[in-house]
Amino acid sequence: MYNWKDTRNYRRFRDENGNVIANIIYVDGEEVAVSDEVYEAYASMDRRERYLTDESDTPQDLSFERCVEDHVPFELLYENGRGSLKEDLERKEMLCILHKALQSIPAEEQEFIRELFFLHRTTRELAQKYGVSQPAIVKRKQRVLSTLKKYFENF
Repeated sequence: MYNWKDTRNYRRFRDENGNVIANIIYVDGEEVAVSDEVYEAYASMDRRERYLTDESDTPQDLSFERCVEDHVPFELLYENGRGSLKEDLERKEMLCILHKALQSIPAEEQEFIRELFFLHRTTRELAQKYGVSQPAIVKRKQRVLSTLKKYFENF
């Protein structure tokens, strides 16, 4: 089994009481002592990189918003060779409803959805950005998704 800790190039040393005595980052094979802030930032970037690398191994569907931003013609989105014309039309209808639903919510909620689902920000990152707890972000996510779900139920 792969253990990422074996390959990382940073390490925190503690004394017998558990107090941090040194934060070390290895640069070109040499130990460089850094502050807690630098160490935390470096470790955070490493975690993010591992997360994105693990995520990139799984195929991702194109998002409707990304296709609109990239000016992808609708015809290309639905001539995918998978499924029937009926399924393609249903998919197109659902994407149109989603687009309308997203436009119906406030701009700050649209941005929240964009960051969470389209930019793949973690709830922890969003909690730090908005200065709230991670459970607060999870509740906000549930509330926004519930609002969007109601929009779909009306159609």
